[in-house]
Amino acid sequence: MNWYSGLESFVRVDEPLAERTTFAIGGRAAFFVEPTTEAEFAAGYAAAMRSRLPVFILGGGSNLLVSDKGVPGVVICTTKMTDKSMPAQSHSSFSSHAAGSLVQLSPESPAPSAAPSA
Repeated sequence: MNWYSGLESFVRVDEPLAERTTFAIGGRAAFFVEPTTEAEFAAGYAAAMRSRLPVFILGGGSNLLVSDKGVPGVVICTTKMTDKSMPAQSHSSFSSHAAGSLVQLSPESPAPSAAPSA
C-alpha cells in the first residue's frame, strides 16, 4: 500500500516539472498531486503529511527554478483547482489562496497604495 492509495486519480509519480515553470527547466517531482477541488487538495496534503513527506505547493510556476535533480517528496499543483480559495482549518497555521497576490494572502498587509500621479 502506498501513501496515496485511493488518490490515484490525481496523483502521479515521477512527473516532469520543467513544462510547469515559466523558465521551462528542472527535474521531476517524486510525487505530483494535481487536485481540482478543495477536498482533493486536503486529501492529498493530509496523506503526504501522514507519511511525513515534504510538500511543496506549486501555483503557476512563474519565476520558479527547479533543480535538475528534481523535487523529493510531494508537489501539489493548484492550477486546475476550480475553487482557488483554501480557508485555514483549526489544525492549520496558514491560509492559502492559489493565484492570489501577497496582499490578498495576508490580512495584516496594508491596502495597496495608489500609483503616484505624474
